[in-house]
Amino acid sequence: MKKFTAFLLWSSAVIFAAIGVYFLAVPEDAASAIGVSMLNDTGRTDIRATYGGMVLGIAVFFAWAALAPERTKAGLVSLAFVYGGLALGRIVAIATGDRPGSMMWLFLAIEL
Repeated sequence: MKKFTAFLLWSSAVIFAAIGVYFLAVPEDAASAIGVSMLNDTGRTDIRATYGGMVLGIAVFFAWAALAPERTKAGLVSLAFVYGGLALGRIVAIATGDRPGSMMWLFLAIEL
């Protein structure tokens, strides 16, 4: 179980770090990849902050939790909350009539 826990935390840290860096570095391209358009500098700033900075911060937390056995429980709980929250948002969107593209369905499957 320890190896699986480490795998979950480290793989999540790497994935979230890649997403965060992508949105920080090239927010227009990253946003466009998920169908989001930015209308002005305020939108670009928020995309960088939310999808870049916050997601990168979550990645660092997952890595921090993976580095010490006494922190893995906190890391696993946070994984459940983060992935659960993402899945909840997608489910609410679908339930209220949104029809997301295939990428969002793939993300939902991973999060669940």
